[in-house]
Amino acid sequence: MTTDTPPVPAGWYPDPSGEPQWRVWNGGAWTALTRPFGTTPDRRPFTPADLELERTLRWYARLGLPAWFVGFVALVNALWYGPAAPHPLPLWERAGLLGVGVVGLTLGTVLLAFTLRALEGRWSASALCPGFNLFAVSSLLSQRLSMPVGRRLLTLAVSLGLFAWRVRVMPAFAVLPGLAALDGATALAIVRRELTGTSTTPHP
Repeated sequence: MTTDTPPVPAGWYPDPSGEPQWRVWNGGAWTALTRPFGTTPDRRPFTPADLELERTLRWYARLGLPAWFVGFVALVNALWYGPAAPHPLPLWERAGLLGVGVVGLTLGTVLLAFTLRALEGRWSASALCPGFNLFAVSSLLSQRLSMPVGRRLLTLAVSLGLFAWRVRVMPAFAVLPGLAALDGATALAIVRRELTGTSTTPHP
């Protein structure tokens, strides 16, 4: 006679490798999420949905966010310094900027779509709208952090708009997309930390 062993629920457990750290078990396999001993996982149960969202946000933070902003900056410069500009860029340099812009914006937009789907829990029309999904993700991150959504979206829009409009006559405006990207990266980091947060009470 055999007895079925009940499945081990998803959560934080001592790392089976023997390293002095916690590791997340997703209910079927060990994941790459770890926390050192001494910083203990949150009391709140860690669900597979949390794991999927954290993984998606990690990909967007590491690849999607920088790709989108680099692509945006490259495309704006390629358009501003075309043949009609007072000081046009060489054709090869402009073609390179256009290529970087298209690839960066495409990659960033795709990862934004998956990020928005993970945050909303479903696919929506806004996830598939280039540019708009950047503002939709920023809005949802702000809501999760209880931050003023309108002010963050206005700051993002003004930063990108001023850069695109005036960077040719005021090169210092090139810093604006960097600040916007840094703000987005900070919000992503805070949400990811909350998803896999720490508390002062050890997890069994």
